[in-house]
Amino acid sequence: MRTRYLATTFALSVGLLLGACTADDGAQGPPGVDGAVGDKGPTGNTGQTGATGATGDKGPVGDDGVKGPVGDAGATGPDGDTGQPGTDAICAGTEPLVITGTTGLPDYILTGTASPEFTIDVETESGTAVTAGLDFTWLSAGPDLMAGTADNAFTVPNDEAGSWRYDVWVTDGCHVASGSFAINVEAFAAHIATVDVSQAGGDVTFVLTGTTDPLFELTFLDATVHETVSAATVQLDLLDSSDAVLVAMPEMTLEHRGWYTLVVYDDAAGATKVAVIEDQLGGLADPDNSFGLKAFNAAADLGSFDLVDSVDGDAALFTDPPLGALATELVEQPLGTQRIGVDKLGDGSVEFGYRFVANDTGTVLPGEFATVFVVTYNDGGSNQPLMLVRTAVTGTGATYAAIFQVDPLSQLFDVVAGEGSLAPTNPVALGLPIASGSLEYTRTATVAGCASVASVVVGVDITHTYRNDLEIELTAPDGESVFLNFDELVSGVDFVGAFIDGGSGPGLYDPDEPLSDLAGVNGNGTWTFRVLDTYASLDNGVFNGWSVNLMCNNP
Repeated sequence: MRTRYLATTFALSVGLLLGACTADDGAQGPPGVDGAVGDKGPTGNTGQTGATGATGDKGPVGDDGVKGPVGDAGATGPDGDTGQPGTDAICAGTEPLVITGTTGLPDYILTGTASPEFTIDVETESGTAVTAGLDFTWLSAGPDLMAGTADNAFTVPNDEAGSWRYDVWVTDGCHVASGSFAINVEAFAAHIATVDVSQAGGDVTFVLTGTTDPLFELTFLDATVHETVSAATVQLDLLDSSDAVLVAMPEMTLEHRGWYTLVVYDDAAGATKVAVIEDQLGGLADPDNSFGLKAFNAAADLGSFDLVDSVDGDAALFTDPPLGALATELVEQPLGTQRIGVDKLGDGSVEFGYRFVANDTGTVLPGEFATVFVVTYNDGGSNQPLMLVRTAVTGTGATYAAIFQVDPLSQLFDVVAGEGSLAPTNPVALGLPIASGSLEYTRTATVAGCASVASVVVGVDITHTYRNDLEIELTAPDGESVFLNFDELVSGVDFVGAFIDGGSGPGLYDPDEPLSDLAGVNGNGTWTFRVLDTYASLDNGVFNGWSVNLMCNNP
């Protein structure tokens, strides 16, 4: 730049000088040739350093370098201390463990009582007891066991009722054994049922003393199932139908798991009483093939009597049971048909009784208990029933089911046939008038299933203002006959009850000729009952029904 500036100045100056030498300006000459390029000027001073540029992005990681050679091995260190003896050395010669059971653990623990201490029994394989140096672990949904006075002793919290299984493991550091057991914690529970065999009391109600809220409501010949009582002591009153106190009972102390029956009965003076009996639910030698039989005497006006087994040759079961109490005997009876009869004459013969079946489908089941209540009951026809009450052992305890027989004779026998009010099914009174000396009735009934007669009882329902005017005869299918009554001049009214050998007392009549004369005859066929009023007098009556009741010796 500097050189070019100087050449241009020089050219301009020459032009000006030449023009000034003439009068007129001459024509402009052609441009001159560019001058030669001047020499390069000296280098300028260094400029100021520019600002630092921004840092560039980080470059990629380079490849790993080559692994160097392995260094020399270090010097060997000093030996360590001697270790402890191994498990094999500690357990050498020891025996395996066995859990053999528990000691001191009852069938149940009652809530609210002191929890007993029990032990988990641990032994070596050879039978040596181990009580120390043990560590127990258990698995259960029940409460945690609490440590007792020894390694193997425990107690159980008993504030909550329940049943739990405990799976237990125990170790002595060398061996492990396992076992299991159950713990039952129960809340107090007793059970009370009731039976009413009192005619004097009428409709009655058991209540807690001082209240009128009914616990049990009963009528004559009634029974209730067991109800659970959660208190160990209880005091009850027996109220009549107007809520007046018939019997103020003393306080009863009950046992946990106890089963009781309150029996309402009449004493010898006709006063209503309550007896408390404790039910038996176990103790049979062969419960799969037998049942337990007990007896309660509620027959205040029957006097002394025996209960006999009419199947086993009238063998005595209960001898003169006391009034108002359970007979002390418990009889274990084999299963099968049962005939429990009352012998009030002491001669082995049955005046009245009850027939039932004990088997898997019968009235009483194997292993159960049945109580026969002997009751005298005059319903206008002088019947004397037995009442059977069954105590059934179930999964939830015992229940009562009562079976009553107002006319026991119809259930005592193998075969019953008859007519009218004593027909075995659909009884309807015949209502046949008996006019003095004018009418004779001959009635028949057909029997099947009695190849040989063992004994006969004849049921009769005849009302008459002078019964000994009547001639009454029974004839067997083979034609052999027995006079039940033959025109005896003895006062009395009605024949309502049964003719039975040796019969006496209300509703029981001793025939003029023994019914045992018919023993051994073939009972199958037509039986004939004849009644005739033999006197033309003012005494009349009505013939309502009859029955022939047979015990049989079938092959």
